[in-house]
Amino acid sequence: MENAFNSVDGIYAKVDLASKTAKVYAKQPISDEEVINILKSTSYTLIELTEIKF
Repeated sequence: MENAFNSVDGIYAKVDLASKTAKVYAKQPISDEEVINILKSTSYTLIELTEIKF
């Protein structure tokens, strides 16, 4: 899953297998749809999507 996100310019992902979570960071805002489309190329399933704005 990290590779799927990290292959997109401006997006970085880090998976924590122990907590079964992933954090996705983006230089620019990305839509929920874009996150879902990237995940479709993996064997992972989205359970919850939380947006944090800085």
